[in-house]
Amino acid sequence: MKKIFKLSLYILATFSLVTMFYSCTDESKFANPATYALERGGFAQFQEGVAPNVVSFVDPSTAGFTRTIEDANNNLESYSLDFTATFANGTTQTVEDYFSTDTFPATLNVTAENIAAALGKEISELDFGDNFQFIAKAVRNDGTIFSGSAPGLNDDGSVTTGGTEANLLLPVYRNAMNFDFTFACPAFTPEDFVGTWNVDALGFATFFGETQTTREIIAGPGENQITIVGGEYPTAGGAVDDLILTFDASGIVTAVNEDGFAFGPGNNAGLTPNTYLLENGLLLPCVNKINLTMNFSPFSANPHPFELSR
Repeated sequence: MKKIFKLSLYILATFSLVTMFYSCTDESKFANPATYALERGGFAQFQEGVAPNVVSFVDPSTAGFTRTIEDANNNLESYSLDFTATFANGTTQTVEDYFSTDTFPATLNVTAENIAAALGKEISELDFGDNFQFIAKAVRNDGTIFSGSAPGLNDDGSVTTGGTEANLLLPVYRNAMNFDFTFACPAFTPEDFVGTWNVDALGFATFFGETQTTREIIAGPGENQITIVGGEYPTAGGAVDDLILTFDASGIVTAVNEDGFAFGPGNNAGLTPNTYLLENGLLLPCVNKINLTMNFSPFSANPHPFELSR
């Protein structure tokens, strides 16, 4: 299994390098570039690093970040950004053309102040836990438009939606086509999480026959750690282990107990026991939210949400 898994990673990495900076577009230009008429797509990337996952909102007047955007294939006519704000109270609002440029490199300066202005709000109306998802539109010098989402395809291979291959949206490419950040909570401790939490989302819960809709959280066992008692599937996972989260000062989950059973012997699905694997996570105790994307190791092709609130 390990040899097969390593081989798969090698093939994937080779394919990613071969197709680097190629995007797909509408049927009027060419069909699915994985099978026909490869062309260099329009692709914008950050000159250094990636956009941050979280931004401190303790001092709203300084909340934000700056990045330089460059034309990866030297073929862009213009670049623009839309964003969707998902507020801590659950409501959403979309802003078109938050930023645009027709010269490269270009400086993108994101601040709480200009976000609030674009939303038609006062900065005081923004809050901890607010999330902002940015989607770019890159126009190639022949007028072809590439959007910052993975393409959907018709049966004949032509593109229906999206315009950037999914592998190019990974952080390794410093992509400026699709990114998001959340206003992080003020400083907190593991004790701030102690208590009963509701499960708002849990991937594969129906498949496993999971019925428990709450989880108890305790502090520890170590510094900057909390424990979700019973883990993801306490009633359906067989001999499961608790899920231990390690987090940094901004609330980003940096690790989980990867040796713990996500679903163990005797699980309701009758599957081989499997262990925890973290994709990403963010803790927001000031707005009573825990947002995790988990996976199964070594069956790592099944990322799924595990989200809690109280």
